[in-house]
Amino acid sequence: MEDRELHPETVSREGTDSARAAHSSWEAPLSALSRPWVAALFAALVLTVFRLSFVFYPPGPYSDVWDYSQLARNLAEGEGYVSNFTYPLALHYETEPPFPTLWRVPLFSSLIAFVFWLTGSTSLWVPSALAGLAFVFAAALTAGLGCRILSRPLAGVAVLMVVLLPHLLSSALWGLTENVYVCFVLIAVWAMFRNTRGFDLAAGAFLGLSWLTR
Repeated sequence: MEDRELHPETVSREGTDSARAAHSSWEAPLSALSRPWVAALFAALVLTVFRLSFVFYPPGPYSDVWDYSQLARNLAEGEGYVSNFTYPLALHYETEPPFPTLWRVPLFSSLIAFVFWLTGSTSLWVPSALAGLAFVFAAALTAGLGCRILSRPLAGVAVLMVVLLPHLLSSALWGLTENVYVCFVLIAVWAMFRNTRGFDLAAGAFLGLSWLTR
């Protein structure tokens, strides 16, 4: 076998090529969406699916989305993070609701409250849209991580598992927290694989945000 002498410029070139290949592995799954017509078609398809699903499979009367929404409405109206529901933790209060609540972690309701305040709407479409966007973003993050860690075929299998998982899909349609939580965890994993101090701090921050989500 012929010995290969490693010169500094050879090592530098190989390092640059490997870095470029790693960078392209992150961008490859999303490169098609950079075309305007593909992005528009994808957005229209997602909105159509969510609209039909929301019409034919509305949230049930005891869904948590009602709870997140009323917490968000109170927060958007300046009443604080208080609940109109009498949780077991609020039974000791002798006054009428709303009550201060520690039952729900605040991040998802705070995101809904921000959109309520920004748009002036208190529609259930708001938590559903936030959860739906998180669902799509979670699939994209899974594709990027799969290409980076495994291979493109296995990344495709992982994306199908995320997209077809009934729990995540129903949570996205009904405006629940699961997909936002999954997004924060995946972003934390992505940041850890960047393996630099700044990204390590970001990974810790996003893990903290995931804890505040559910």
